[in-house]
Amino acid sequence: IENIFNDINMLGSKVKFCGVLGDPIANKDLFEITEYFILEKGIGEIEISTNAGLKTVDWWKRYGYISKLSNNVLNVHFAIDGVTDNRYRVNVSLKKAMENMKAYAAVGGVGIWQYIIFDYNKHEVDMARKIANDIGLGFATRTAWRNDVTSKERIKIEKKAINKEYAQPEMDCQHLKTQEIFIGSNKTVWPCCYLYDEYVKKGLPQSKIYSLKDNQLSDILKDPWFNGYIEETFDKNHPLNMPRCWKSCGDKGKRKNQKNVES
Repeated sequence: IENIFNDINMLGSKVKFCGVLGDPIANKDLFEITEYFILEKGIGEIEISTNAGLKTVDWWKRYGYISKLSNNVLNVHFAIDGVTDNRYRVNVSLKKAMENMKAYAAVGGVGIWQYIIFDYNKHEVDMARKIANDIGLGFATRTAWRNDVTSKERIKIEKKAINKEYAQPEMDCQHLKTQEIFIGSNKTVWPCCYLYDEYVKKGLPQSKIYSLKDNQLSDILKDPWFNGYIEETFDKNHPLNMPRCWKSCGDKGKRKNQKNVES
């Protein structure tokens, strides 16, 4: 991490730790990485997205202290989808996740309870909201298109994207809108998390693979791909057009995950 970001001015920027393929809490150096961004890089916000199923109560108390001492820079989003039933988070102990979240909040850690609404848990939203309020965390509901539609609809959109059966892309590009870049655990650099996800699942790269194993991040970010060129590829006739762009961000972004932070 230090080698990657040493020559990058990150003052006031936002960093999000999100596994895509896992959970950032699994990283054994997370304390040191967090402190590096806060103390040496002057980050404006660090958002951790976690299912809270890993580590111990004592570990979470220590991380909560880091959040408290960071003057609200460190913000943990706890992805727990139910009060009595958390089945969406496969193999995650709900009891352990709740204990860890409460331990973090008890020492002054800043964060929110992030709750995806399903048929199985929609009757527990008010219960979750109250618990979050009682322990001093914010609360947010989250929608996920892939979970709200039928498998038949998902297949239909996938086919439409691959065959480019859409008139106008009407893109709400994650990269262009938020100036996001995504760095994968294999040290590859992408305009957004969606394209990395597509590469990992299907082996479909963008125009080329940008790797930090052989290049500096500052040099990679000078490439046209990270300076607006991606917008040209939204045209479905462009040789570098990527179906995932329309699938995730087309139709004005209606299939993107939406987070409604209530408090």
